[in-house]
Amino acid sequence: MLKIRKELNLRTFFLIIPIIFLGISLSFLILDRSQSYLYYERIEFECADTKIHANLYHPTKNLDFQDKHPLVIYVHGFSTQKDFDLRVPIELTKRGFYVACVDMPGHGESANSHLLAVDADGKLEMTQVCSKLLDKIEKLGCYTQIDDDQIGLVGHSLGGYVVLMNGLYDERFKVTISWAGVTDVVRVFKGADIDKNQKELLHDNNPEEVMNNDTKQPKNLLLIIHKEGSFYKDNKKLHDITKCNMEKFTYLVNNEGEAHLLLHGETMIKTILWLENVFFDSKTINGQIQLSYGSNYLLIFLTFISIYLTTFSLMIYSSKYILNREGLNYIKRSNKKDPSSELEKSLILSKKTQILIFSLSIIIFISIWILSSMLLGMLALIIAPLLIIVIYGLFFRKIIRRDKTERKEKLSFKDQIKSETTIRSLRYAACCAGIYLGLYFAFALFYPFFLYYPLSFLAFALAIIIFPLYLSTEIFYRKIIFPSLEFIKSRKTRTYIITIITVFTQIFLMTQILPFLAWPFLIVTTIALMISSIMNGIIYHKTEKLGAVLLNSFIILGIFYGATMSFIINLIAIIS
Repeated sequence: MLKIRKELNLRTFFLIIPIIFLGISLSFLILDRSQSYLYYERIEFECADTKIHANLYHPTKNLDFQDKHPLVIYVHGFSTQKDFDLRVPIELTKRGFYVACVDMPGHGESANSHLLAVDADGKLEMTQVCSKLLDKIEKLGCYTQIDDDQIGLVGHSLGGYVVLMNGLYDERFKVTISWAGVTDVVRVFKGADIDKNQKELLHDNNPEEVMNNDTKQPKNLLLIIHKEGSFYKDNKKLHDITKCNMEKFTYLVNNEGEAHLLLHGETMIKTILWLENVFFDSKTINGQIQLSYGSNYLLIFLTFISIYLTTFSLMIYSSKYILNREGLNYIKRSNKKDPSSELEKSLILSKKTQILIFSLSIIIFISIWILSSMLLGMLALIIAPLLIIVIYGLFFRKIIRRDKTERKEKLSFKDQIKSETTIRSLRYAACCAGIYLGLYFAFALFYPFFLYYPLSFLAFALAIIIFPLYLSTEIFYRKIIFPSLEFIKSRKTRTYIITIITVFTQIFLMTQILPFLAWPFLIVTTIALMISSIMNGIIYHKTEKLGAVLLNSFIILGIFYGATMSFIINLIAIIS
């Protein structure tokens, strides 16, 4: 009893520490945010009969030299969303700008609308989304604080195309800045299987064509591009046509993707200088430029680390209440040197055999992912897990799970399901998922950063497509690696080892998608898979039930992978 009480006291201690860490990181993040903006508004508006979403950030700073504030609308690039690149809202609100960040059609919270959607007049929705957003902002009470003559546009990549066309069509926008923007949209969608009307529509809304045949162009247009970037030649051609200003970067980059992302601080500095020179007729009147978005991202990273640690601590602490005696029995078992679970009792493999299985399984797992990614690219996300499941079913399961009782009596499928689940274990897994998702959404709404959720039940249901992905990883961790470590008598030590292996393998999987890192949803879903796997280590340690582990994965990954489904459907509809 004394040992149990001591264990519970330690769990209480390790719960308080992450919560304090979370409070400290949030405090610094709030202080950092207060230098730029105090709050933001979530905006929803209609465009071509679909709902588009945006965030409007209200600046903290008042301009000493004028009564009203400038407004800048920022449009993100392809495959990302409005609250991922925080450079524009952080740096411009800090200098007294209102900033509105909008989700393009087919992205983020606007994912239910098609990227190439058109209105009743046959115009691309993208070419008027900024104008429709400005119409909405003009109806808000805060618009009395905005100067009509100081409204500008900033867009990156495909968002660069969006601001070029909106700036061209709408006289209210006094400045247009394109970061590595798409200036030849016909060439970008050349390989897509689109109908004749859409091709004509793209041609009629192609910046190069429109500005080549007409002297009209967006006001105070600035193109920012890296010489090694994807669209450098197209931007150079548009520059030659319009004679607009162009900032060409030549700083050292590792690849074309890095050049396209324009992550260098000079991108933001050139943007601020251009905006303030046009709006204020001065590059110095608004004070010295001191970029701080780097520290902002660092604080966000630390806050997420504290959220994860708090989640793990709450999972451990809550187990004694949700699992009741099961939660207390696990403490007794973890302090024993002899294995106690039915699975451990059934293992009859020698230490050398277990070490061999442990080594081979890791080598095979990594080899399957390397070969699949090399040969199949993104399809490896589907094919590799299926291969792992098949190999386990045909080979590893027979070696690891075979014992005398199994040879005498083969359990039915129904009995196998029952052996892997209990009501208490499922309840505990659902609670753990709720803890993590609750903390995540609370933060993502409080401090807008990559709010990620499925927009419909269908999107959530479609996430079952990636079920083999997390089924294969959980089989690998719980049914191959965990039993092969039986020679380590302490279950807690084995859980620690598997956690380290989980982090290592997930980082490895992330390196396999490096060529696709321009697609941020891959980063988010890979991190979500890692977090759910670490959580599953705790759940399996306490319940020994694979069913509970899979339920936790299904809830968490259903949310994160489900959020990508609408975008993927849009992408397939365009390129198929």
